[in-house]
Amino acid sequence: MAKEVLKTKPEIVFADVTDERTVELSWKEVKEATGYNIERYDREKDKFVKIGAVDAKVTSFTCKREDRDGVYQYRINALKAVEGKLRPLSKKGAARAVNISSVPAVNITKIESPSFGKVRITWENDKNAAGYVINRRLEEMNESVVRGETKAGELSFTDNTATSGQVYYYNVQSYIPDMSAAPGGSSSLLPQARIYSNTGKEECFVCVDSTEILRVRRGLFKKVSFEYRMTAGVSCYILYKSSTKDGEFREVARTKNGTTLTLESKGESGERAAYYKIGCCKTVNGREWFGKKTESVLVNYKL
Repeated sequence: MAKEVLKTKPEIVFADVTDERTVELSWKEVKEATGYNIERYDREKDKFVKIGAVDAKVTSFTCKREDRDGVYQYRINALKAVEGKLRPLSKKGAARAVNISSVPAVNITKIESPSFGKVRITWENDKNAAGYVINRRLEEMNESVVRGETKAGELSFTDNTATSGQVYYYNVQSYIPDMSAAPGGSSSLLPQARIYSNTGKEECFVCVDSTEILRVRRGLFKKVSFEYRMTAGVSCYILYKSSTKDGEFREVARTKNGTTLTLESKGESGERAAYYKIGCCKTVNGREWFGKKTESVLVNYKL
């Protein structure tokens, strides 16, 4: 029999744990498939085993209740009728990890940027934890990836890979050793025997870069315009003003988008000069994130 040559992999796009500790899976349809096998990794057998099957019109499956805490791996294998029999495709979908836990979630208490490109996450202490895993998800992705780990008692982590305008979602999980796991396992899918806590609320963070004032044009009647460098991923630019260099700067103008590279202002009655700064802003779900303002520029008005 010729080996199946279809190359499309069934990709799991949703995997979640219900309150009853069952796992709900859904995946992208493979048009050529006539059915799907649902497989789960068996740690004792060190391989994936079939736990269910559905026909081609179904792209979701609810797995049975899992009473034991742990990380479970699932994958989907598309099938096609070949010579009258359902045969697995040559390419199987990637495994998707699902954490099932009775350990309470760990919550992030603070998230900040000590400097551009860095995000520092701080969380509450779990006195029973052997360590913590910091997960990060991009806005356009469905699944988080591990960004780092800390030991017990280490309650903060700095992610040094943030880029301007990108929306990140962070969560933290504590873990304890899984004492029921067989030692010396050969699996590469589960290299460490751990029981992870439930996932706490995701906290959003947007790293916003700064801009640079390139040119200041003074016009008659105290009018002034600013040109500045474009910054990737921002929603708008904001012009700030103060009567003194070290005083409080207030917003006096902003652009309608992140592509307009000119801001204008006008001196008030009695003013002969003022200090200006420009900052970048990114809006996500109605919340504004601000970048570092430029150095102040003194403008002496043309009267």
